[in-house]
Amino acid sequence: MKEQSIENIEQDYWQAPAPDASGLIRQLYSVRKKSITDLSVEDLRLLIGQNVCLSNTVPTAINILKDDLFAEGDYYPGDLLVNLLTSDKQFWAQNPILKQQVESLCADLDVIIAQNCDLSETTEREILKAFAGFLNQ
Repeated sequence: MKEQSIENIEQDYWQAPAPDASGLIRQLYSVRKKSITDLSVEDLRLLIGQNVCLSNTVPTAINILKDDLFAEGDYYPGDLLVNLLTSDKQFWAQNPILKQQVESLCADLDVIIAQNCDLSETTEREILKAFAGFLNQ
């Protein structure tokens, strides 16, 4: 399944975006054609932020976050984690094993953040707020 693209998995093939389509639509169109194994951190951040194919993108993101909890897409360290933590609540309710994996990754989040000099105070607050919301779903 991971060798397939999102459009193959979902059997949903989009027409090429119109010339005046938003940048987001153009990005989603392009990223949906990539193999799941070829998705970058930014691709995953984008897809998860739009709640696209979570059953495949979330496990891929979790594997990345196991190696680097603050993996960075195009915006800031931890942007993938924030999008994961704030993604569709219904998905997490239906996937308790994946939710538990994320909770385990973030179990010592306060300590991990305190040890990470690369995070701004704003980013630290955003990550902690996203995790608190994730735990309260």
